[in-house]
Amino acid sequence: MDMIKNPGIKIIESGVPDEDIRTFRKCLSQFATGVTVMTASNGTEMAGMSVNSFASLSLEPPLVLWSIRKESASLRIFQEARHYAVNILSDNQADISNLFSKSTEDKFSKASWFKGILGAPLLNGVICTLECSLENTIDGGDHLILIGRVKHYTRYNGTPLLFYQGRYGVANDLPAALMKQASLSKEPVNAPSTPHLSLLRRLHYVSHLISSRFNTQRQALGISVAEFRIYGWLNAQTMTEQELQECIYLSQEEIKDALQAIKKRQHLEYQDTQKIHLTKTGREYAMFINQQVKNFEANLIQGLDKNTLETTLGVIDSLINQAKSA
Repeated sequence: MDMIKNPGIKIIESGVPDEDIRTFRKCLSQFATGVTVMTASNGTEMAGMSVNSFASLSLEPPLVLWSIRKESASLRIFQEARHYAVNILSDNQADISNLFSKSTEDKFSKASWFKGILGAPLLNGVICTLECSLENTIDGGDHLILIGRVKHYTRYNGTPLLFYQGRYGVANDLPAALMKQASLSKEPVNAPSTPHLSLLRRLHYVSHLISSRFNTQRQALGISVAEFRIYGWLNAQTMTEQELQECIYLSQEEIKDALQAIKKRQHLEYQDTQKIHLTKTGREYAMFINQQVKNFEANLIQGLDKNTLETTLGVIDSLINQAKSA
């Protein structure tokens, strides 16, 4: 049978899911989703876990759904509670997502929360909560699909945290879409680069634009975003998988896949079964990548006033230090 191809776009991977579950998972990660933390309490125990399988199912009646692995230690609590809460995370809560993606038992001691109407913990700082009774469970392969009836909802100001291709992101309006809106309304609409944007949105937007430009060079190297970040962090130090996850804000699966790919190149080794370090050839490759970054940055800042650049870098460093100490 002839393959129908997408003209002009390079195929990265293609195959049958049963033959390579890892690359199939990468294919699914092309679909961007919001990030939620599902919480529940059975009266004596609490459960919380990061989930991106959440979806709206019906408005009348108000039904939502999400899925949980059958071997998950939290499944019992969600089933016993007969209710749960959907906490939709804001774009500054990647650390909360990482916290609730772990299997540690003291998650709630490290998060700010309060008790909801149905008894489930509700997280502070989110952009929306949905408190649900457990309506039904459906078998879904290695997962169970939990259907909930929304009993109470609360919406807050804020923008959502997104997850795609194994990493976090934020939503930005496309300049072209804004200009089209302006032409239809006959009224001026500010493009994302204009002064009306807050500091946070400017930082998000410039990061998105620059990262998109650099992605072309990264893809030419044949490495993923996770591999690129891991080479950078391991170039000067040894780290555990957990430490990498906390530094580069990627899913555990994405990090494991990237480490496996780097190991196949014989670019890394495990030290004392926990610590990971680059081999000699791995460090050489990391230095090569670093030089590509320097070349990209040199072209990026070409023509900028030196004093303006130094001031900008100083402000960014100050923001980083303040964010760390907050």
